[in-house]
Amino acid sequence: MNFHSASDEPAPVDEARAFLDKCLPSLKDDVKRLAAFARQSAYHFDVLWNDPLFRARVAALQAELDAFEHTLARALQGGETDSDLVLLARLAGSQLRQKVSDLIAQALGPFGL
Repeated sequence: MNFHSASDEPAPVDEARAFLDKCLPSLKDDVKRLAAFARQSAYHFDVLWNDPLFRARVAALQAELDAFEHTLARALQGGETDSDLVLLARLAGSQLRQKVSDLIAQALGPFGL
């Protein structure tokens, strides 16, 4: 039995805006913290940030975050109200969160396990 009315559930647009307002800034802050940590952590007798492969992965992740943010903002600005927008935000947000977590674990080395 469902005790919630349709008005109790957030509208897809509101949920997508909440993601844009709360989750994306959190992910961006995590990427900034990751970069700051990588500039200080030792990695094979050097600083992790000096590893071009690691920096390329961080740059690619930052580009994905920016692209997703602009895509979601453009969809919301265009009046997109489909629940598919929320599913896209959830799925892409989860994938981005996993990529950030993977890079953080790599930066922490054996302590990230």
